[in-house]
Formats: sequence, C-alpha cells, structure tokens
Amino acid sequence: MTQLTVQHTLELAQQHHQAGRLQEAEQLYRQILSRQPEHAVALHQLRVIAYQVGRNDVAVDLIRRAIAANPKYAEAHGNLGNVRVAKGQLDNATAAYREAIALNPDLAGPSDQKPAAPYEPKT
Repeated sequence: MTQLTVQHTLELAQQHHQAGRLQEAEQLYRQILSRQPEHAVALHQLRVIAYQVGRNDVAVDLIRRAIAANPKYAEAHGNLGNVRVAKGQLDNATAAYREAIALNPDLAGPSDQKPAAPYEPKT
C-alpha cells in the first residue's frame, strides 16, 4: 500500500464512518494499521468507533497508541479526556483536556463559550 493508497483508504474509511457504516470504516482503518501499525489518525478513528459502541477499554488503549505515535496530536488528547469521563476518571480526564488545550488552544472553544469567573461580592 503506497502513501497515496493509504490516504485514499483513510478518506474512504472516514466517509463510511461519517455515514454511520461503522463496520466498513473499522475494516478500512484496520487495513491501514496492518500496513502502518502506528498510523495516528487510523488509530484515533478506530478509537472513536470503539467509544461509539461502548468499548471504552479498547478506546483508551487505541488513543494511547495514537498519542504515542504522535504526542502533539491535540485532538487525541481531548478525546482521551472524553473516554476518561465516560469511565468516571474525572481527574485523568481533566489532565487530558489540559494537555489538548496546551497543544492547541483553539480546542478550548470561543471565549464567549468559556465559563465566567465566579461572582464574588465586594465586602
């Protein structure tokens, strides 16, 4: 599989994924990983499928592999936070979200969507 073919396969997998054809998408992501085991995007997208179907332990393993393959993959750190929330690991989720925002401050969202500072009356 050449790089162009990997890219084409990834695009096709993402089209299936977006259309809700998770089984087809998973097969294509796995095909990419059979050639490039540390392909961060394929690992990450496979993690998304695992999360969508409730396989959170598998999702954590895949996202850790994606982060190991590309430690600066901010979205992967953010999604690790999502999986950790689903598992009830709130402290770990906060750490993952902080890392994601440190890598890409735009992930914090627009300033008008950030929580306001708590009101403290003057005494």
